[in-house]
Amino acid sequence: MDWPKQRLACAGLAAALVLSPFLSCAADAAAEMGTAEPEPVQESEPIPAASAPEVVPGKVLVKYKKTAEAPSGARMLKASGKVSTTVTVQTQEQESVPDAVKRLMENPDVEYAEPVYRFHYTDLDYRPALPVEKGSLLGAGKGSGKSLKTVASNDPYLDYQWGLSVTELTYGWERVQGNTDRQPVTIAVIDSGVRADHEDLAGVVLRGYDVKNRDWNPEDENGHGTMVAGLAAALTDNGVGIAGAAGPGPVRILPVKVGGSGRTDIESSDVAEGIYWAADNGADVINLSLGMSGEVQAVKDAIEYAFSKKIVVVAAAGNDSNHWTGDEAGNVLRDEEETEGEELPRRAYRTLFPASMPGVVSVGSVTRAEGGGLTIADFSNIGRVTVVAPGTSMYSTLHTGPDAVGIGNGTSFSAPLAAGLAALLKMQDPDLTSADVERILSHTARRLEPPAAKGSGSYSASAYYGGGLLDGTAAFTRPRLSLTALRTTAGSAGQPLLQAKLRAEDDTGREAGAEVSPGTAVRVSITSRTGESQTVTREVYLGRTLEERLNAEDVYHLEVQAKLPEDLEGRYVPPGPVVLLKRPGAPEASPAAGSYTGKQTVELKTVTAGAKLVYGFAGSTTVYDYTGPITLTESRTLVVYAVKNGIASEPRSYKYTIGAGSSNSGGGSSSGTGISQPAAGEGGSPGAAPAPVTVAPPKEELKERITSAKGAPVTVDVPDKGAGGWVFELAGEVWNLAKTTGTKLIIQGDGLSFTVPPGAFDVADDTAVKLSALSAAEAPGRPAYAEPASPVYKLRLEAGGQEITAFEKPVLLTVDFDGGKITDLNRSGVYRYEEETGNWAYAGGSPEQNQYRIELKGFGRFTVMQWNRHFADLEGHWAREAVERMASKGVADGMTDTEFAPDAEVTRAQFTALLARTLQLPQSAGELPFGDVPEDAWYRQALVNALAAGLISGVSDTQFAPDELITREQMALMLVNAGNYAAGPGNGAVLASAEPVSFRDGGRISAWAAEAVKKAAGLGLLKGMPDGTFGPANPASRGQAVTVLCRLLDPDAP
Repeated sequence: MDWPKQRLACAGLAAALVLSPFLSCAADAAAEMGTAEPEPVQESEPIPAASAPEVVPGKVLVKYKKTAEAPSGARMLKASGKVSTTVTVQTQEQESVPDAVKRLMENPDVEYAEPVYRFHYTDLDYRPALPVEKGSLLGAGKGSGKSLKTVASNDPYLDYQWGLSVTELTYGWERVQGNTDRQPVTIAVIDSGVRADHEDLAGVVLRGYDVKNRDWNPEDENGHGTMVAGLAAALTDNGVGIAGAAGPGPVRILPVKVGGSGRTDIESSDVAEGIYWAADNGADVINLSLGMSGEVQAVKDAIEYAFSKKIVVVAAAGNDSNHWTGDEAGNVLRDEEETEGEELPRRAYRTLFPASMPGVVSVGSVTRAEGGGLTIADFSNIGRVTVVAPGTSMYSTLHTGPDAVGIGNGTSFSAPLAAGLAALLKMQDPDLTSADVERILSHTARRLEPPAAKGSGSYSASAYYGGGLLDGTAAFTRPRLSLTALRTTAGSAGQPLLQAKLRAEDDTGREAGAEVSPGTAVRVSITSRTGESQTVTREVYLGRTLEERLNAEDVYHLEVQAKLPEDLEGRYVPPGPVVLLKRPGAPEASPAAGSYTGKQTVELKTVTAGAKLVYGFAGSTTVYDYTGPITLTESRTLVVYAVKNGIASEPRSYKYTIGAGSSNSGGGSSSGTGISQPAAGEGGSPGAAPAPVTVAPPKEELKERITSAKGAPVTVDVPDKGAGGWVFELAGEVWNLAKTTGTKLIIQGDGLSFTVPPGAFDVADDTAVKLSALSAAEAPGRPAYAEPASPVYKLRLEAGGQEITAFEKPVLLTVDFDGGKITDLNRSGVYRYEEETGNWAYAGGSPEQNQYRIELKGFGRFTVMQWNRHFADLEGHWAREAVERMASKGVADGMTDTEFAPDAEVTRAQFTALLARTLQLPQSAGELPFGDVPEDAWYRQALVNALAAGLISGVSDTQFAPDELITREQMALMLVNAGNYAAGPGNGAVLASAEPVSFRDGGRISAWAAEAVKKAAGLGLLKGMPDGTFGPANPASRGQAVTVLCRLLDPDAP
């Protein structure tokens, strides 16, 4: 059907968006696809929170906007060495945390500020298990269901791990063993650390990270993390202790320590940083057996980051409730009641955060009921629960000894059962997201009846149990429906169409045979959120495509959901909803942000026709409809949106610094104290390049700002009015004051930002220092296939008229680029012009919301480009994607301008040169011991650099054999060495502990290469042949060589 035209959204909606401190908007340039959670069951009465969140005194978590820098000395939340704008800062003397939050939120450079909160582990007390102690606690008797003896027979406590039997988790062990293509899966345990030398975890624990102490020794002082790790991934059939939920896997544990020996010495900032670290260091599943009441935005951001990398996040629901009292069978707090001399009141509390967060697999606990059934565990919190798993009398590895076993209770020990099953599901289908796994677990769980005890029947079964009891058989065997939806212009006369298709998939993501007649219809609802929501319902058949006509709108928000008919419920896992979203273009301001003298008038415009513009000011809650130019008489930061059809654009902020002086109401060029620019008709002959703006801020004023900042960064805005760029002049004594006080200086303007760390270069106090950023529209020598996305900037730093060519510390450059010209970030970056050769070379850079950030040790000419180089002989070739990516990074070059020769063989010298370029190895002045490498060989310096980095060795002590073809086993050894070099401290453990992969011709692999081949194959860098062999002596082709190097840089590369 055609969708009726919708009215423009009211200003109230826009106001709500402007005032939301945590608004997250996607880019307006592209349609988005995502999933939304189904509406929860409405309970007859609200579920209360267990307690108020506990605030850590003296600290505040602050997220700065992308162009701002955190104060010097603040503790940064790191993501594998990447730049972070989220930091922990100390409150000022005699300042309360709420006052500090309020003060920081008034800073226009701050996106949000919040207290640092305390988390706690979600367990009750646990104790060692005696060798003869069997069945002494709740639920510890032998479980029902599939016999575990058929899977693993000699783990001493296996028969008493009732959590494995009632959930049938062992079915998944057998299921994945039949998948010969499976790869190891890593579970990050963000907890108290893990005892890595426990015999039941031998070879399972990777080298992890201690967030609190910022070191690589996450030793367990508490015991909680070791219990959690064992429940998820303890070894099976090794004659020691227990069996982990993931069985023989292969599954690895990545320990991330966020707490010490206590139960509540866990800070929200450390939890967030731990999640970031795990996400960037190979985690496929994250287990969080900890929580708190309330929500923490920094932790939510970290979890969303993990979601973006397809990481499954599992969290425990919490243990604050008391469902059973007196002599009721489920009362695990009976001893506490006897000690206190009174019966504890019956109470049910709400699921803790982060288990309460949408997309997280939230796990509650069950225990044995009278008569052998299952019921809610005494302590288990309720509300937003995905599934439940056994949580009483849980046997697991204990940190007190190398073979110690402990017994504990708590949702902490239910969560790793779900994490282990999630790991097995990811082993079958690595593309599963956290939302996918949550949906699979919930819709394959076994339904349970709500507890029947007096006073416990106020809530629904789903509040107690979510989907029900974890079911390790149905999670693999029940087919899953996949819904895809696409908005196209394939209709008649270019009219937009919504195309939706359903298909059934098995646990590996492959299409499964339908168990129902192809004529069976599934109801699909299509909801337009533009203006007043409208929903239409259509029927779609398995394997067929539904087409629905849409209005031709440039802004839209469509939600597509499938509702299974009753006869299919329980037979299929329903698909998740799909969201198609395109936002209006964010408003542009004229004049642009910068420093000006006198009153200014600012005009707003957007590329989206018919969009309504809304604006406000940072630090204010008042919102205005834009009806004409905005007059600014003082320094303010504008926050602006465009709204159309009820959909808001991404927010844009424009910071204006207004100095005293004559009015400049037309928004003309900047001028006044400290800023100079040639008048019209001056400064050069006709046709000369536009003169740059020269900025010389008052020395004493800037020195006062640096002194009063007390180590916080000081920002100087340069007006972006000079068509030729700008020159920033500052006395050496100001730079030296910044060095002495540990102050970063940020100079920003005209699409550029320089963050200069203290001590980046040495100058005398009386020396004039000039930082120039001259711009030009064209890139000299640019290849025709390179698409420029920013001006060309000629950057120069000089002191006393002499150029400073190298810095003591790298300067962070942030450069804006035109997002409309970048269609593939994998082929884009910052490029530097090589004056000697006249060529552009890849310099690097990390993209973030239409900006590239790159650290530079020296200046020159730079620009942002997309490198669209194609080779004629790669059309349809399996290596095309990798080769074109690596060509954009200057690693792969053609044999000619149009031919790459992907099937040509590679010599040892050629591969070493490729490897050196891939890692951008530093120049070394070392000597080569190899007599067969000529002094004038084109590859000699690459060999010198690679040898210094520990990447290569010769075929003997004196020979390298540069012209011999490189074999696959030689390449494997170099790759593993390169991986360890690139990973740096802490990350190398992922390589060191890669799951070994065996090959049919393993006996033919040279002894010196055997371990490297196993690691390289286990990491997916090298793959075997279709017949199961490796071919160690086979030569490698150019296509193969470039592909493995592409995977070295990006594990997700094809």
